[in-house]
Amino acid sequence: MSLGKDKTMEKIIIGWGLPEYLKKDEENIGYIFEDNGIREGGHRCKKDDVKFSLYSKKTEKMLFTMDFYKSSDLILGMVGKQSNSIKLQLLHVHDASYRKKGISSHYIKKLKEYAISKSRSCIYVDANAEGVKSDSKQNALSQKDLEEYYKKRDSSEMPIILED
Repeated sequence: MSLGKDKTMEKIIIGWGLPEYLKKDEENIGYIFEDNGIREGGHRCKKDDVKFSLYSKKTEKMLFTMDFYKSSDLILGMVGKQSNSIKLQLLHVHDASYRKKGISSHYIKKLKEYAISKSRSCIYVDANAEGVKSDSKQNALSQKDLEEYYKKRDSSEMPIILED
């Protein structure tokens, strides 16, 4: 895994395009891939290890964050999990008014396509509705609804496995 910024991954994610709901304001939406620790959460863009956010250029507020990485073969093998997998660590719409607008669904679909293109065996998800700090829980999914959200996106082509 490289230590520096991976422009290839950055291009892939930008190539995923914006969700329909955000396209109307596309010129005012920015991506954050690297922030050198300036923002809370430390964004990064390395080969198979990405944390990026979308933000409003007008308000400078975070809109969405996604964090995923290729799981470590050694650790997963030790705990009996698929080693050629992706771990989705975070999928979060920050602004309550943007929730339930298809933003997360767009990016989970793109992650599944990416995982298939890289011959990954599955995507592991730690579905934790309470694990994300947010200014508002308005329009947020309950734990049960969050688990159902991921189960609906599970497929034989790219399994999504909820971790305990």
